[in-house]
Amino acid sequence: MVLEDVEDQLFKKHAELCNKLNLDNKAVTESWESFKILSQNFFLEGDPLHWLGCAVFVACRKSITPTVGSSVIEGNCVSLTSLLRCCNLNLIQFFFNIRRWSDMTGMPEEFIKKIDALEESFSVTCNVFKEYCVIFPKIFKTPELSDLEIPKLHRNRKQKIGFRSMQCTPAKIFEFIWNLYITIRGEDSSYSNDLVQSYHLLLGICDLAFKNAFLTERRDLLNPQFSGLPADWSSPDFTCPADAPCIIDKIITNSSNSLDAKYLEKYQCRNTLTMFFKNGILLGNENNFVGLFDPQVFETNFREIKKTYEAQLLSNGGFDERIFLAEYRRRILEKEHENQNNWGTIPPQSESGDELPTDSPSKSHSFGTITSRICDTPLTGRRFLSPREGKEVSSLASATQNIARLQVILSGRSPQPSDALKILFQSSCISPITKIADIVTRLGEKFVNSFIQIKNSINIDEQNENAKNRLLTGTKLFYKLVESILEHEKTINKDISGLVQKDIFYECVFACSMEIVLYCYNCNTKFPWIISVLEIDACDFVKIIELIVRSKDPFYRDTIKHLNKIEETILESVAWKSGSSLWNLIKQYDQGIPKEEEVALPSQVSSIKVQRDIKQQIITEEPKTPTKLQSPGPSATEQFQSPISVSRQLFPGSKSASQKLNVDGDLKNSPVEEVSDETVPPARPKRTGSLAIFFRKFYNLAAVRMKHLCTQLNINDNELERKIWTVFEVSIQKKAESLLKDRHLDQLLMCAVYVIPKVLQKPQTFMEIMKCYRQQPQADSYIYRDVLLENKTSKVVDGVKEEIPERRGDLIEFYNSVYVIEMKDFTMKFANGTQPCDIMVSPLPVPCGRRCLVSPSVQIIKNVFVKPLDSPVIQNPSIRSYNYFFSRSPSKDLKDINKAINNNGLNVCGKRLLIDGDEFPSSKKIATRKVQSLLEERRRQF
Repeated sequence: MVLEDVEDQLFKKHAELCNKLNLDNKAVTESWESFKILSQNFFLEGDPLHWLGCAVFVACRKSITPTVGSSVIEGNCVSLTSLLRCCNLNLIQFFFNIRRWSDMTGMPEEFIKKIDALEESFSVTCNVFKEYCVIFPKIFKTPELSDLEIPKLHRNRKQKIGFRSMQCTPAKIFEFIWNLYITIRGEDSSYSNDLVQSYHLLLGICDLAFKNAFLTERRDLLNPQFSGLPADWSSPDFTCPADAPCIIDKIITNSSNSLDAKYLEKYQCRNTLTMFFKNGILLGNENNFVGLFDPQVFETNFREIKKTYEAQLLSNGGFDERIFLAEYRRRILEKEHENQNNWGTIPPQSESGDELPTDSPSKSHSFGTITSRICDTPLTGRRFLSPREGKEVSSLASATQNIARLQVILSGRSPQPSDALKILFQSSCISPITKIADIVTRLGEKFVNSFIQIKNSINIDEQNENAKNRLLTGTKLFYKLVESILEHEKTINKDISGLVQKDIFYECVFACSMEIVLYCYNCNTKFPWIISVLEIDACDFVKIIELIVRSKDPFYRDTIKHLNKIEETILESVAWKSGSSLWNLIKQYDQGIPKEEEVALPSQVSSIKVQRDIKQQIITEEPKTPTKLQSPGPSATEQFQSPISVSRQLFPGSKSASQKLNVDGDLKNSPVEEVSDETVPPARPKRTGSLAIFFRKFYNLAAVRMKHLCTQLNINDNELERKIWTVFEVSIQKKAESLLKDRHLDQLLMCAVYVIPKVLQKPQTFMEIMKCYRQQPQADSYIYRDVLLENKTSKVVDGVKEEIPERRGDLIEFYNSVYVIEMKDFTMKFANGTQPCDIMVSPLPVPCGRRCLVSPSVQIIKNVFVKPLDSPVIQNPSIRSYNYFFSRSPSKDLKDINKAINNNGLNVCGKRLLIDGDEFPSSKKIATRKVQSLLEERRRQF
């Protein structure tokens, strides 16, 4: 017997799949050809039927079928749920496979956006259904097991489906509410990716269901313990009022969310329900939408709603959101069968009783979980984060908490300058209030127009109102943030008139305010959408992020993480795009891109002085030069000052921190001989200005990621790390135009980590580097799979201008065709056995990715200062100093320090101090208040 060829077996599986889905010949041929080509070029892991399903999905999504009228049907009349059922594929595994498919085949951006929208829609539905499972038993009675079991239909299909009247039980109400919700949600595409609005829509539908049960006195449906019921609900003498109470306030406690939900129910949900009544989809009282649960019409309402939703599925080719009802039914059945510890015994079922795999075989997902909208904690900026909450929260809970926290911040604020802000403006010769109002009006109009287009809603009036509400919230936050930033700036610089008159400052604050509002309300926008529609350059926008993060406003933890991620996104890629103003700023400066050492603070450059085991002092005399005090971050004036400024050499006798190495890596001069013991690093970097601050942040971001990557690769050699950093720094300083434009910071980092070990005969494979890189929170597959190789150009052939499209490839191809050509001459200087030559090796930066280890010197009371542990200490033998080292010093040393502070810095002795003159003030209370003030200040900075 001759075995069938593997390709023939796959062809038969593909034919069977297409027959089950009733595909046309064009889709059948196109899906098979795409699968055949991909299987020849790549090794497809897993079940081939899953990949055949991806090929069929792509072929169907390309098909658009016109219908009667102006509407069209996408997806070739094949629902995603039917396709996954035929392929025995679950949704989570499907999203994983289809993304790999799009990467391998180079699908267009429009297709990738559709996949993103589909995945986000699934995530939104998951989170809303979780909340629905919590809300329903509060209002209605818990469904019983007998109502959840699906009755087996007789094989004779000629009998009427509605041969018996459908009973209106709590289980049927549970399914009816969910079907009505997903049908109304499907009528407007703006709900699909908006978690908050989808949740508010669910609250409105639950309130509608409660009214239908309450006004008809359905005690068999409502939970008698529900707080929204009147106190005499169970009394035989109860008289039902004409209007039912609104229960939204009883479901959620936050007033801002409740108000938004009531607005959506009254103005948006009502319009869709009116359309359903006019079209005969729902039967009952059209005026107040009551009577949906009457025995005469309930079955018809249920059936028509399901038909309407199925028609939506065929038109958009999405996934069937009723799978969550099947999963809920499965869990209730398992609970009744006392199998809580062994989920998965009973397979989930669809509305028709078919099995629906929903749990991923590759990941131990619980039901309803998918990649959360809450971003991973970035490697940098962690010092600004508040402590973690006691327990993890869902995406919906996080969104509602963000809205609640935002409303607390804006409590009592108006979309106008406050009296305190007007007083701050008085320091300027010309009041900027009128100018600020014009900026808010101009940018607000751009936001509203673009927001309506991005929502893609069928009801323009409703979305226009929604956009105006978001704008109103953003305007209040704008004036609040301007006031906070200027108040903080006033404590640093007495003259803030220069900052007050800068238009770009207000434009950036407004853009960031709107980004915070959009994030808190979980709107379907992704950065850099906001700066694109407001026409603000990324290099200007990045200046305001840290100022807002460090402000006293208590934003929620994941909001801070979101802003930190935006800052990283600008530094790593957005600022390096062709149209960025950064390139013009670099060209304006003769010295070009600075080195890390030139823009870093002294504490961010590794010291070349050999540190011996010298005890650092905590209490010492007041430093004589205030320039040694370092601010925890750049002020607003520094951020928005001239882009280019060079500070003079404060210590002309000090040596550079760079060191000369031979080809063998030996030091030519001992660092101990180069730097004297009296040398003190300058308090300011060699280059200042907003451009220097940008590169300081950029190098810090690169240093944090490089250190993390080297740690994961077990690269512990300090000299090897310094050479990797030197190669990376040279690629930025000398080759940014050819290597970094329209590319990504991480691409150059991975190339540097690869090339130096290879030159030094300690090779690391790209596969290992990429594997370790994927452990970083910002990592994404497109960074190493979709790298620019050649920009789009044009040439003239026979007098005709031809456009040559850009060429892209993976990271290895970029390394071989671009990176090696640009960096070969420099990297080969590190190779052993070549002609000796001197090269400058940069010192390793000191990244501050987590808690900032560099604190400013702060005076508590006279002669008592808190300083960084590694800061230079000025010895003064005439003043006694006290030291305490944690985990090493005895408790007596700490008691001596406390006595010194309590006595206002006076020498502590065994005898009682005799003080002439007036009574000595209570310095203990003063010191306590100052220490508490210091602690509060440090908490705000962290």
